[in-house]
Amino acid sequence: MELFAFQAGKQVLGIPPREVIRVVENVPITPVPLMPPCYLGLIYHRGEVFDVVDVNCLLYLGTAVARNRPRIILTKWSSRRLALVPDRILGLVWPASEAGNHTGSPAATQPQSQAPPVPMPEAEAPPRPLSLDVLWESIEAQFDGSDEIL
Repeated sequence: MELFAFQAGKQVLGIPPREVIRVVENVPITPVPLMPPCYLGLIYHRGEVFDVVDVNCLLYLGTAVARNRPRIILTKWSSRRLALVPDRILGLVWPASEAGNHTGSPAATQPQSQAPPVPMPEAEAPPRPLSLDVLWESIEAQFDGSDEIL
């Protein structure tokens, strides 16, 4: 199974490539007051607004190493948009055991400006699949649920 892989702490995680729009750098993040520490703010990219989260913080792995100058993974699924700040981006990968069966990816599933998938080295563990819906629920759980301003 092909995944768009990235590293958060010591974990290698992967999300479905069809949900990755692109990877961006040097995009200003607009902070939003009174938000949980993992919520870094909002970015505006090509007519769309994305919520930006520190993946490490969200998964209780510390703070992203590159938080001050991040490479950001822009994702979109259903009607949601989420920008992920990981420690390191690995790109499109698939487990080495499937390398011989890989015939290439349709262009529609690859993020723009992304090289073809590469097999994971034998020494590295394959990425743990991560659902963006689960990430979104983790973000929602960070809020206390109160709609009132005291």
